Amino acid sequence: MLALAVGAMLISAILTAGGCGGNGPGKTVEDFVDALNNRDFAAVYELSSAGTRESISREEFVAALEANWVEGSRMENLEIISEEIDGDGAVVKFKVRVTGPAAAGGGEESEQETALVKEDGEWKLR
Repeated sequence: MLALAVGAMLISAILTAGGCGGNGPGKTVEDFVDALNNRDFAAVYELSSAGTRESISREEFVAALEANWVEGSRMENLEIISEEIDGDGAVVKFKVRVTGPAAAGGGEESEQETALVKEDGEWKLR
């Protein structure tokens, strides 16, 4: 059951990632997309908030992503629409296209958003 819940959360996070330059929250999301596209799931774990890391071990997290992110799938055409920063929280809105086997809608571009939190001076995915 935990793996199913984690898988659903990770797929949601995958579909709500984007990025922009600098060291702001968009950069964290860019790094997330790069790590995901490179199947570096341990790096994805490190980009996650402390709350996420406390709720699941690195091994379980990586295994859930390996099981849910279909090899050959990619996130492409990433375009940041906005970064809304409020103290230690942020929301990044963006457009992205998922291609390959994970492209449920045939690789159509979609508008998404994701929440981040600033921890120890670094933006992390919630």
